[in-house]
Amino acid sequence: MALKVKWIHEHESVLSPDKNSILVKKGEVFCVGEVVESRENIDEWQINILNWEWDKLTQRNWIRWEIKRKDHEWNHLWDYRRALSSLEANRKEDYKEKFDELAKEIKGTPKVEKIRTIYVPPVPHESLQEIDDEFNVFRILVDGVVIRFVEEDLFIQVTIEGDISQDTLQIVKKHILKVMSQLENEECTLERF
Repeated sequence: MALKVKWIHEHESVLSPDKNSILVKKGEVFCVGEVVESRENIDEWQINILNWEWDKLTQRNWIRWEIKRKDHEWNHLWDYRRALSSLEANRKEDYKEKFDELAKEIKGTPKVEKIRTIYVPPVPHESLQEIDDEFNVFRILVDGVVIRFVEEDLFIQVTIEGDISQDTLQIVKKHILKVMSQLENEECTLERF
C-alpha cells in the first residue's frame, strides 16, 4: 500500500539493482496525517522512482514514548551531564558554576550524580556501549531486548526494540519518570506515540 510520505531526511538510501526504486532507512520521517510532524524513522521504506509512490517495507510495532516536563519547558539533562563531567574531572570552580546555574534553573538543589541512574532501572539489565557517531543516545539490554533512550531538549524519547513483559515495562517507565522528575524538580509526564 502506498503511503503519503511528506519527507524523510538524514537517512541512509540505496538505489535498487534495477534502478527503479530507492530503499530508505533511518533518519526522520514526516507523514501525512500524523499528529506529530516528525519522528525518528524506525522502519524501512521504498520509493518507486517511476511513479514516486512510497511503500513501507517493515512494520516495527515497537513501543515508543516520550518523557517531558509537565510545564513543557526544556529539560536540563545536558546541563546535568556538563556538571557531572566537571565534577568527575575535578574542575571545582567549573562544577560550582554549573551547579549554581542549574540550581537557579530548576529552583532547587540539583542532584548531579543522580543523572547516572536515569537509565538504570531496578530490573536485570546490561548497559550497552555508546555508538561513536551518536549523540545523547543511551541503550540498555533487558531480557534480550534493546531499550534506547534519546535525550532531546524537550523530552527523552524511549524506544523498546522488541517485546518485554508488561511488568518489566511498567518498572522501567516508573523508574525513568521518577528520576526525571527528581532531576527537573518538576513533575514530568509520559506520552506514548
